[in-house]
Amino acid sequence: MKYKGGKCLVLYTIIATLRTRQREMLKFGTIGIGGFGRTHLSSIATLEADGSALLAAVAEVNYDPNKDKIEELRSRGVKYYSDWHQMLDFEKGLDVVTIATPLHLHSDMTIEALRRGFNVLCEKSATTTIQEIDAMIAAQKESGKLCAIHFQLLTGRPFRRLKELLFNGRLGKPKTLVGIGLWKRQDIYFARSRWAGKFKVDDRYVLDGPINNALAHIYNNLLSLACEGPNELAKPIEVKAELYRAHPQIEMEDVASIHVKTESDVDIYFYPTYCVETHKDPWIEVEAENGKAIWTNKSLKIEYNDGENEEMLLDASGQGSSQKIFQNIVDVLSGNAEEVYSPLAESKKLVSAQNGAYYSSKKIVTIPDEYIVRKEEGVSISTIVKDLDEIILRAASERKLFSELGVPWAKGTEPFSLEGYERFQLEEI
Repeated sequence: MKYKGGKCLVLYTIIATLRTRQREMLKFGTIGIGGFGRTHLSSIATLEADGSALLAAVAEVNYDPNKDKIEELRSRGVKYYSDWHQMLDFEKGLDVVTIATPLHLHSDMTIEALRRGFNVLCEKSATTTIQEIDAMIAAQKESGKLCAIHFQLLTGRPFRRLKELLFNGRLGKPKTLVGIGLWKRQDIYFARSRWAGKFKVDDRYVLDGPINNALAHIYNNLLSLACEGPNELAKPIEVKAELYRAHPQIEMEDVASIHVKTESDVDIYFYPTYCVETHKDPWIEVEAENGKAIWTNKSLKIEYNDGENEEMLLDASGQGSSQKIFQNIVDVLSGNAEEVYSPLAESKKLVSAQNGAYYSSKKIVTIPDEYIVRKEEGVSISTIVKDLDEIILRAASERKLFSELGVPWAKGTEPFSLEGYERFQLEEI
């Protein structure tokens, strides 16, 4: 085919530009596209629209429930694998492997991907035990690759602003941090998979309760606010925790009160639950040298001791989001940012605090039926602990665990020191 004059040059320029853009785009592969994996796919799609990334491959063992999505991706040229090992075998050109699978699979998948030479973004929490995250960190150091954990609530403007104001900023050093998660989870939530609400699956620890899974974001953010570094967590040194169970079909906690002492001399109190009448967005209360603050993913309100106030209310664009985590990965790998929001190594501190709660509690106490209401709501059944929202708000206000308030179903525990702690090996809970 012949072209006249400048037409050939124009066509050559267009082709060269497209090839250059394709080379510049980071290639992603995702392991697990059901459940929260869809959020990973959505975030990558936004990067694709910006021309900064390309979804090259996905691995998903459950084909039938995800058939429509898999075939849609195939029609767009995305390679599909039913075995994640095969994706790593055949997709050598991937720049980032994202992992959106059950908690007990995170460590093996992350370690294997790092050893194969891929950068990794793993869903939260990083893993379930201290020995597993130690192995993950060792694999990352050996590989020299980037590994981040998907804690998207670290990324919003209210949270980053609060971090700036603490320690050396206007608010000064934090004294006490209180995290509250008043969530409602119905029976259908625990029927979503065979690992939901379980202690172990196939001899692997799952520890699927609000501490490790759904409300781990708040635990993580509390440790972040207790540390001066912008993308670091405070080191926990002691944990005292009371863990309770109200849902009859689960093995793990669905109600908890936790007190963490940190190396930075900041006290953390955390009250997560799935068993309240009215579901609410989580929040964190901050008591600092120069004032008080309340953070949610949508807002920040501050009252300074000198009488001045500060308030930040945001639309969705300013909140912490998965998209910001993915963009951050692209920015770091492209040389446009220095570090990720949630480095793998920092998550060891969270895993220590999570594990420590189980060692302090020693067992999960079943709340007697007389304090529980089970009722049909919509398509499922809710489990509600009577007056639990009031109990949690009072405990948060007084900085106490439930037994210290004299709650009739509560049982006291002893603090667990994390000094020298290296291995989680509870056989029952």
